[in-house]
Amino acid sequence: MKSVILCGGRGSRLQETTQGLSPKPMVEVGERPMLWHIMKIYDHFGFTEFVLCLGHLSYVIKQYFLNFELQHSDITIDMSDRKNIVCHKYHSPFNWKVTLAETGLDSMTGSRIARIEPYVNNDTFMLTYGDGVADIDLKKLLEFHRSTVINAALHDQPVRMTKGEQLRDFCFVDDIANTFIEAAQTTIGDHELFNLGTGKGISLKDAAQTIIKVIGKKVPVLLGDQPYRKKEAYSLIADTVDLPPYLNNCMKTSFETGIKKTLEWIKNRNNIETNK
Repeated sequence: MKSVILCGGRGSRLQETTQGLSPKPMVEVGERPMLWHIMKIYDHFGFTEFVLCLGHLSYVIKQYFLNFELQHSDITIDMSDRKNIVCHKYHSPFNWKVTLAETGLDSMTGSRIARIEPYVNNDTFMLTYGDGVADIDLKKLLEFHRSTVINAALHDQPVRMTKGEQLRDFCFVDDIANTFIEAAQTTIGDHELFNLGTGKGISLKDAAQTIIKVIGKKVPVLLGDQPYRKKEAYSLIADTVDLPPYLNNCMKTSFETGIKKTLEWIKNRNNIETNK
């Protein structure tokens, strides 16, 4: 599995440190770039193939990896023939394969990810930011991803969850995108803040049962099998009281219809038979 790291932003919040001469992922922590620490964390959990989404000052990151061997070796240089450089006793401690992809100087996150699609081959991949140094068990993170209701049901695995009373405001991604487009095309409500959502809550238990019904599989739902997360919010429902009238009808996709569209997308992307 490949790990994608976003390295193309300008890192304006670290401007005092970078002085505009270094991309944020190359800021050093303990005499090593943050990017090195992130990759070492992934390497620890067995993820050794990387795709770096480059942009601002991309050449600095390219030079770092092109000169990686020179930086970690004793070298002999023939001054009469500068092409003749010998590295002594170099043995890389990492079995990394690194793809350095130019994804645009001012591209947004989604655009950068879209541009590296040829390098991930439609497979599941890890994704983090270029300052994402954190103490996370990546194996458990991947297991959690694969244990979600849709993934579990598609692969005939039991759905393990809490008691499922938590309420969530589910929105279909196309509705969110269309709302942004609609808002951008009008001058009404410029500089106003408002929440997007349906304003209605669905319990996680009901959501799981709807997903299983749409998939058409008979898998058990193990309510109470998983603990609640620490300080987990019981209700997360958007307060849409300030939503402008011209956006009231943008959230029109029902939860069940959104699940059907999501499953179709999964089927097309991964060629999974959903037995609908």
